[in-house]
Amino acid sequence: MINKRLERQEIERLLPWHAAGTLSRREADLVERALAGDTELAQRYDLVRQELAETIHLNETLGAPSERAMEKLFAAIEAEEKARAPRRRPRRGHQRPVCPDHVAGCEGSQPERRPRRDARAMLGR
Repeated sequence: MINKRLERQEIERLLPWHAAGTLSRREADLVERALAGDTELAQRYDLVRQELAETIHLNETLGAPSERAMEKLFAAIEAEEKARAPRRRPRRGHQRPVCPDHVAGCEGSQPERRPRRDARAMLGR
């Protein structure tokens, strides 16, 4: 009995998404089977579909915002994005030495490289 009640509650929670058509195929099949066998659940589903239709209708009748409201909204979004943008600071210890007399990429602007040693030479062989 408890298991059935929990299963029914889970299905009831899925009803809005089923009405909107956003459930996976497996979940949609589960809801459809439950609706076919439970008239009270089917009535609740009808109410969910009516609410969804009314919400869509209401949103459509509101119309688009004015040009000025859109401009203010986009300006606020841009300002927020700029405020959130991470500021890049150079890392300490990872900078290449720069020689003012040389351009980047020339020999003077690169760190000095030590010659590689042969492993056999290091082992004394």
